[in-house]
Amino acid sequence: MFGDPVTNPKGWEVEKLGDIAKIQIGPFGTQLHKEDYIEGGVPLINPTHIVGNEIRPDNNLTISKDKYLELSEYHLKVGDIVMGRRGEMGRCTVITENENGWVCGTGSLYIRPNKTGVFSDYINRLISGSTIKAWLESESQGATLPNLNKKIVSNIKVPVPSDDTLERFSEIIIKIERIRDVITSCSNEPLFQSVSQRAFRGKL
Repeated sequence: MFGDPVTNPKGWEVEKLGDIAKIQIGPFGTQLHKEDYIEGGVPLINPTHIVGNEIRPDNNLTISKDKYLELSEYHLKVGDIVMGRRGEMGRCTVITENENGWVCGTGSLYIRPNKTGVFSDYINRLISGSTIKAWLESESQGATLPNLNKKIVSNIKVPVPSDDTLERFSEIIIKIERIRDVITSCSNEPLFQSVSQRAFRGKL
């Protein structure tokens, strides 16, 4: 629907991600120690908790209310994109009401677009797509374990679609989520992937 983000066949204006979003690396190890972790507190989101565009928190890897208040800079908001910065590139998802107020973990970063709503969904899909993933892998630091920093993520080039295109994108997302609910009940993920692709190509 949007075309390749590198060749930008639609001719949209291109912005650096750092110019259209706040990018915040998770807390340093000096701010969050092993002894700060408790069971049943406020969840932390690290890369291992981002699975298939969903967040699956670990109830044993949480922090107390006092520690939570100390880490206010890392509180996640609805519309933020939380992204793993170590290991597998492009592992990210959008924060919903369910995760609002959770904490960006040490191994993650968050992206807070100047515009939220459907624009957050667009950025999330752009970053998790094969083209940007390949670029991140080539730019990532660390010989044995790829590691992203703020500068690399800020330099991601983002074609900014028109409002009309984003509105159509939003309509497709809603349609796909309805289809997902039906197909998931049948446990048929390959069918869902096929239908999703047809939706984005305008064949549904």
